[in-house]
Amino acid sequence: MAAMARRGFRVLGVDISPKAGNLVTKLGLPVLVGEFLEVRLSQRAFDVVTMNHFLEHSFNPPKSLERAHALLKPGGRLVVGVPNFASWARLHFGSDWSDLEVPRHSFHFTPRGLVRLLEAHRFTIDSLRFVAAADSGSIVTSMLVRHRKRNDAFIQRLYPLLHALSYPVGIPLSVLHRSAWIRVFATRS
Repeated sequence: MAAMARRGFRVLGVDISPKAGNLVTKLGLPVLVGEFLEVRLSQRAFDVVTMNHFLEHSFNPPKSLERAHALLKPGGRLVVGVPNFASWARLHFGSDWSDLEVPRHSFHFTPRGLVRLLEAHRFTIDSLRFVAAADSGSIVTSMLVRHRKRNDAFIQRLYPLLHALSYPVGIPLSVLHRSAWIRVFATRS
């Protein structure tokens, strides 16, 4: 939100967490605290709706997309970022994949499934991006999960170094469409 506000956008956030809402408010940014499907928002009032790492937490992704569609002005843009269930890290690490996060993640999406879901809710896909920068964190954290070291204090101090060393792995995974995260840019049809 802060980056968008600096670029001249009028912004409004929605977060279910009162703690997160307070932090955002202290930064001088407006936020409504509550469930996205329940907070009071004006229809056709927004140029852009961003759902960055929200949809996998939603208890009802189709309803959330219906709501986003209703909130957007005609021609408005939707940005959705989610973990990629078809990623190399998920295929390699299986139940140790760090982005699996059950039960915090209620749903998981492949690129094809997310595109179909968006199109079914009257969005036109502008671009689908594979986020190379996500892979180093996903791979390192998945290795730590697999070896039961995710909360090891010594390893936590090494994490930034491990993360940096594995960063180049994301580039070929992105090219092969196997990145840990995907981001879709779409327009309200």
